[in-house]
Amino acid sequence: MDGMDSSKRLISFLVLSIGLLFLWSNLFPPPKPNKKVLAGKATSRPTSRVATSQPSSLAAASKPSTLAASTSKPVTRTVVKALPSLPRKEITYKHDLFTARISNYGGGVVGMAIHAFHDPDQKSTAKKKLPLQIIQKELANIPPFSESFAHASIKDRLMPGALTSEGLVIYSSAKIEKNAVVLFRELPLKDGGTLGLEKRIIFQKGSYGFRVTYMLKNNSSHTLNTGMKFVLTDHVDPKKMKAGGFFSGPADTFEALCLLRSEKSPTRSNVDALKKKSQVLKGPVDFVAIDRRYFMMALIPTWNEAGKKQGCMLRETTSGGILTTLNNQGTDLAPNKTALVSLKGFLGPKFYQRLAKVGHRLDASIDFGLFAFISKPMLLFMQFIYNSFGRFGNWGIAIILLTLFVKILLWIPTTRQMQSMKKMSKLGPELQRLKQKYGDDKESFQREMMALYTREGINPFGGCLPMLIQMPIWIALYNTLFYAVELYQAPFIPGWISDLSQKDPFYILPVVLGASMFLQQRMSPTTGMDETQAKIMKYFMPIFFTAIMLFLPSGLTLYILINTGVSALHQWIVYNQPDAPVDPKKSKPNWLTRMNDYVEEYQKVENQKKPGSANKPKRSR
Repeated sequence: MDGMDSSKRLISFLVLSIGLLFLWSNLFPPPKPNKKVLAGKATSRPTSRVATSQPSSLAAASKPSTLAASTSKPVTRTVVKALPSLPRKEITYKHDLFTARISNYGGGVVGMAIHAFHDPDQKSTAKKKLPLQIIQKELANIPPFSESFAHASIKDRLMPGALTSEGLVIYSSAKIEKNAVVLFRELPLKDGGTLGLEKRIIFQKGSYGFRVTYMLKNNSSHTLNTGMKFVLTDHVDPKKMKAGGFFSGPADTFEALCLLRSEKSPTRSNVDALKKKSQVLKGPVDFVAIDRRYFMMALIPTWNEAGKKQGCMLRETTSGGILTTLNNQGTDLAPNKTALVSLKGFLGPKFYQRLAKVGHRLDASIDFGLFAFISKPMLLFMQFIYNSFGRFGNWGIAIILLTLFVKILLWIPTTRQMQSMKKMSKLGPELQRLKQKYGDDKESFQREMMALYTREGINPFGGCLPMLIQMPIWIALYNTLFYAVELYQAPFIPGWISDLSQKDPFYILPVVLGASMFLQQRMSPTTGMDETQAKIMKYFMPIFFTAIMLFLPSGLTLYILINTGVSALHQWIVYNQPDAPVDPKKSKPNWLTRMNDYVEEYQKVENQKKPGSANKPKRSR
């Protein structure tokens, strides 16, 4: 019984104890956890000190607690909060040649109005013409001439909010000083201290070039690397990059350029090529640029990094633009030391002589093509003529005088060509007689025709020489008119041709050109041609040239028109002069006749060798 009573008493005690514990937990519940401590990610173990507010100094907050180090109690971790966001600001700098807007987000150029040109899309009825804007709105997030840090010693230590989502520096202040825009930011570091960054854009009067300097001061206890990437971006409407076809104006130019010092010409890549593959070039760089038809932005390194890697990168952006970067490997900046990085920039029209003055082979950005050795002297000649007229200078007059100058240079070979054509026109009956005499014997006919040309002092291929000389000149002038910004929006006759780089708005020049070519073809002899060839030269060629010139630059059409008119006048003078008597004894056979005689002599010698070859003794085996 005692055993049974003891068991009952034990069970009763356990049940009563559990009931008391359950009743106590409901009457006196434990305190709820502090939400502020949980939000601050406090450790599971309690500490003697709990931070209830953010320290006033970001640098002090990043340092370890001396009190925690002296005791065995753990320290509560603090969260690195992002810096307060700074509003976007733009500062406007008025230059004698342009007006530039610079943003504190990236320190890049977000607006550029060129005073020397007007907006071509503006309505012609507007009384005041607006200046030409060459920076697109699509470049706001990554503006040209912005920069980013390239080394992890700075990028990983910067406090959140110091850079944009694209990695560009956000400057806290921007001001205008004498001929310069100055931007500054004291960038806090996560592990204490700051990095002072001052960007200074120094403009030059009368120039589209400028200098950019960066001063970095290490106000921390760590060594920082000053490597940076300097950025250029640009965007062009894709519709302007498409040409309408053969009988339309050419497409615009939009390319990324990088010229290494070891190369003679820059590497060029358009958007379509960069969509397939980006370009990374290594080596010392003369300049990196984004090139358009008449305007360009460029970065020119002026630092000397002997034994260090340099290079540039060309790639396409997600919005269909172009982005190029120029790399500076930088140096290790010790605590409390200052480093200076400088480079040159260019943003504006591609005036050939101004680019040449900038140096660093920046004038190589203008691609005059295969006949650049002709295009450059032609451009300089037109500039000389234009400047000689002072304020009355006219690029149309410069083109006309250039045409006359070229005709003077080609006067002698052109005269010989016309004289040969004149003589050939009189040999029509004689050539017809030779055709009837020899019939299908073409070899005999050609031999007798060459003998006839020799007796009359005619070079049948002499007429091709002036045309072969003029074709490179036409191509060179076309490239000059296409790329030379000197002719962009340059008027010829007010109210008619206001831009020599564009087509004739009333198509007067192409129609007059076609008519003049038709008259010239009627004056030219058709000796040696059949009836079909003669009709093609007389009717089809003028119509074909007129159709082409309808949409090509009016400056090129003006050149060909003046050249055709002067050639017709020259031809009339030659054809109305009496023929000089030809002395058969003094006349020398032309090179084609001499070559034909040489071939005939060679064939005779070979024919004489054939009969005797059978009498030669055979070689013994």
